[in-house]
Amino acid sequence: MPKKYLLVVLMALSCLMASAQNSIDRMVEQYSTLGGSSFVTAVKRNPKTHKVEKVVKRLTASGLRTQHFIDTFKEEARRQKDVVTTTADGYTTMIVTVEGAKQNRIYTLRYPSKERPYPDVTVTIIINMKR
Repeated sequence: MPKKYLLVVLMALSCLMASAQNSIDRMVEQYSTLGGSSFVTAVKRNPKTHKVEKVVKRLTASGLRTQHFIDTFKEEARRQKDVVTTTADGYTTMIVTVEGAKQNRIYTLRYPSKERPYPDVTVTIIINMKR
């Protein structure tokens, strides 16, 4: 019986660890197709093998929906153990790090520290592939 419980706990933990990746990635993919945002992706490949080593995605958004980014990041920060939040020069930066079996992901959100109805936000996702 204990092995079954261990398997269930491990499955639950892996789902929890992937939740930040899924919700933030889905949010960025969704908003990248809407107006009021700009989206850029850069891919670094190994020159010999042509395999992807690193992917960087950046979304800058403004307007009614930007509070959703802040709320999603705050929600994920409560679930993750590797979270850093700093405030400097009038901006708050949240960094959520998720380590996975095949890749590590760093999620960064930057927004004005003063509460505003429609803050401009910048989300950066860095995906480092493991070998």
